[in-house]
Amino acid sequence: MIIWKGNGIVVIILFVIGYWTTSFTANSIWGAGYTASHDWVIAAGIALGSLFCWLAGASLERRGTRVVIDKATQREITLRSSDSLFFIPVKWWAVVGFLAAVFVLVFGAPRDEQDVSRKQQNEERAK
Repeated sequence: MIIWKGNGIVVIILFVIGYWTTSFTANSIWGAGYTASHDWVIAAGIALGSLFCWLAGASLERRGTRVVIDKATQREITLRSSDSLFFIPVKWWAVVGFLAAVFVLVFGAPRDEQDVSRKQQNEERAK
């Protein structure tokens, strides 16, 4: 189950766009299957998605404020829109994504056995 508020669902879309952009670019430059065997491309895609989240979150924060006056107390109240995914604001998903990108760079991306055997075949062809 996905829990979002306001425009929070855009986080998923931004990370997918970031990954697809780097994957398509890397595969276009270095050949098909390059992304599958190089973790830095995956980390770069996550980092690009993080940048998109930060920019989108900052934009959503700027446009979402409105000041109203409470009739009972005559005090000003600032209303802000709340855009979040799993209770984390859109802007702060950039930090989560950056940490995930660092994790992928340090420990590698999770792979299934089929990907591992493909990587081994590519290394053997290179020899």
